[in-house]
Amino acid sequence: MLDSVNAFLNHPLYDYDKQKTNILKAAFPFLIIIHHLEKYHLPGIGIFSWIGIWVMYLFFAMSGYGLVISYIKKSDYINGFLKRSIPKLFIPYLITFILFVIYRFIEGIDQIELLKSVGLLAFIPTSWFIYILALFYVFFFIVFKYVKSSTIIKVFFLSALVIAYCVIAPYVGFAHWRYDKCPAFIVGMVFALANSSIKEKYVRWHAFAGVGILLCIMNLPLGHGLDPYLYSSIMFMLMFILPYREGGGVLV
Repeated sequence: MLDSVNAFLNHPLYDYDKQKTNILKAAFPFLIIIHHLEKYHLPGIGIFSWIGIWVMYLFFAMSGYGLVISYIKKSDYINGFLKRSIPKLFIPYLITFILFVIYRFIEGIDQIELLKSVGLLAFIPTSWFIYILALFYVFFFIVFKYVKSSTIIKVFFLSALVIAYCVIAPYVGFAHWRYDKCPAFIVGMVFALANSSIKEKYVRWHAFAGVGILLCIMNLPLGHGLDPYLYSSIMFMLMFILPYREGGGVLV
């Protein structure tokens, strides 16, 4: 028994691979739906009110990780990046935008006045993150295309731009939810940089210990001020622990 536990805890970490990312992407929409159902005060849903916030932390963290790890693995990844990535963001958004316009037209809603009242970022409910992520994509392209230095330095400059956005956003009138989750993007980039080292130097018990420490910090008086860093770091640690079947990529 002890040998089995020891073998489990000292097992090497697994890749945070595309299959795991796809599983999270598949789960996130359902979690977001549950989060928004909470406002209707359905029985038993109230306890899930925090899920939407948690998902957005992970969403930004995964985005930062995905950009940097793709750049590390493919030297030409930056070529044509905006042409590939921006349409992936905005085509689904534009479809949703058109459907909302049609619906509001049928309902007789004055959409010009609505647009003046809430602004473009809130015209389609809960779509604000599309614009923020597009901005970060532009930052990524500029830094990784034109900064002639190591990947670490590029991540440093991109992190500085993300922080600058978070600092400036409240002064231009952005609501807090449009910037307070964005630091998770930086966490994702850092984990991408450290990806190989983490798998080479650490095993499962290190990751479990890390999760435990972060959970303890989360419960300290100032812990929630670090939520973008804590939630996303915990996700990455758990993903490194989670096994998968080589080749097929199916979780086991």
